Amino acid sequence: MDVEKVSDLVKEILKEKELTDCYLVEVIIGNTKIEVYLDSDEHVSYSVCKQLSRGLEEVLDDKKWFGEKYTLEVSSAGVGRPLLLNRQFKKNEGRKIDVKTVTGEKYSGTLEEVTDEHIKITWTVRERLEGRKKKVNVEKEAKVVFTDIEKAKIKVSF
Repeated sequence: MDVEKVSDLVKEILKEKELTDCYLVEVIIGNTKIEVYLDSDEHVSYSVCKQLSRGLEEVLDDKKWFGEKYTLEVSSAGVGRPLLLNRQFKKNEGRKIDVKTVTGEKYSGTLEEVTDEHIKITWTVRERLEGRKKKVNVEKEAKVVFTDIEKAKIKVSF
């Protein structure tokens, strides 16, 4: 089964059920398992997941795309899932983030800015500056282009 086909179906059902504040983040298809991850600018409720799940099941059962036996999981992308879409990054501006680039660079700091092309991360390090005996706090920043991001996750702090 094609991920694109299921993705299109999810988007169609979200539109039909007027769940326009939610958007599809990712569809993962295994042998008999379909995982659908949603996000929203506010939050994804249990009710939204339930409505989408029932709508999907209706079509999947009717069309038999996965046969008689399959497992369907519809859930919020949640804080444990990587950020994949620009809209998710924008939603999380001001939060702590870990980013790994395709070249292996790692950044851990605050997501300060999100544009259509890149994100800006800031962090503080202790460094000894020239001419000083003691280390001082130094603000650092990095701009990372979206195409260079291999993995980005929000850091959860308690």
